[in-house]
Amino acid sequence: MVDETKKLRQSDRGEFDVGATFWDKQLDIIERHVEDARARGATVHVGGRRNPNLKGLYYEPTVVTEVGNEMALMTEETFGPIIAIQKVRDEEEALRRANDSDYGLNGNVWTRDIERALASPNAWRPVGSA
Repeated sequence: MVDETKKLRQSDRGEFDVGATFWDKQLDIIERHVEDARARGATVHVGGRRNPNLKGLYYEPTVVTEVGNEMALMTEETFGPIIAIQKVRDEEEALRRANDSDYGLNGNVWTRDIERALASPNAWRPVGSA
């Protein structure tokens, strides 16, 4: 994930993958969420700051791990170019943590065991599957 994130192009002209944040107050929220996560023990692997090479509301594409549901990044609306990765022990913990929020804006399951993922009674279904 870190290597792929480093490949993202952020700019204000030409072809790019990540643009500016839409609102100055949103950039403040993004910064507050990332700083809160850092202060609570999260690790920022790439990004984690305003882009020093661009003027305006640009926050670098960011990968954060060791996150928990006590962090604003995991429980509030961040709306920034950030992926927060949270490891879980099993399906029950994943469901409990996913439901431990007032929001349900995004969630992903990454596994090497697709059969196990689909066998769960509360299984998600990949796009395009029945």
